[in-house]
Amino acid sequence: MRGRIARSEVTWISKYIEYTLLDFGIRNEDVERICLEAKQYGFLGVCIPPSFIGVARDILSDTDILVVSVVGFPLGSTTTRVKVMEASDCIDMGADEVDMVMNVGGFLDGCYKEVGEEIAEVVGIISPHPLKVIVETPLLTTEQKKEAAEMVSDYGARFIKTSTGFHGMATSAD
Repeated sequence: MRGRIARSEVTWISKYIEYTLLDFGIRNEDVERICLEAKQYGFLGVCIPPSFIGVARDILSDTDILVVSVVGFPLGSTTTRVKVMEASDCIDMGADEVDMVMNVGGFLDGCYKEVGEEIAEVVGIISPHPLKVIVETPLLTTEQKKEAAEMVSDYGARFIKTSTGFHGMATSAD
């Protein structure tokens, strides 16, 4: 039988949670709500669409909670030029970190150099801010997951994320 979790146990894990709100029809009040909840629970950050960076930044200005936004979301199929502009805009508007969806189609077609260079270009434009690359593991084989992880690291991104949630759920093994 499981007992209740002590508040102190919840507090230590909350520092690792990036509270995410990425969906259709998001409104200012939704972003305000998750920002206030992030403050209440002491989350590491909030991840919101680029158009809400200013709203989140205003609410979280008196905290160390990170404002994170997305590039190429949710498909990853925008051009490198568009991803670079989106990433630059995110940083200019006050994002602390950027999550970019990898060009999964290009990766699956074997265009590793082009996909890697896209990662490097976005890393270069937002540095010293970290880039996290979403590789969409539900669409990849085990070997492709390993290749994608190596590519993300080799081209300078600091983190890898498994899935946008739009193509099925990543498994716990991912």
